[in-house]
Amino acid sequence: TLSDITVEINQAFDPADQVTAGDFSGLDGGGLSIATGGDPLLIDFDEQLTRVTIRDANLRVSEFQQSSKRTSKALLGTIYKAL
Repeated sequence: TLSDITVEINQAFDPADQVTAGDFSGLDGGGLSIATGGDPLLIDFDEQLTRVTIRDANLRVSEFQQSSKRTSKALLGTIYKAL
């Protein structure tokens, strides 16, 4: 089982290949503030990014072995390039 999963992507598709990602860090307040109904979410990306963060992972193989880990890995960039 996986829980507490966050996906972060900042990419641009520019036919002239001049822009690879949006730079939100120069906006007033240091980024783009998104109203969420609770605390606002600040998007402050300043470079190209593809990242998946999995805070809790629990792997169980039948009844023999169980392992839990808290981790953060940049996985999507590798998967995207493979496709």
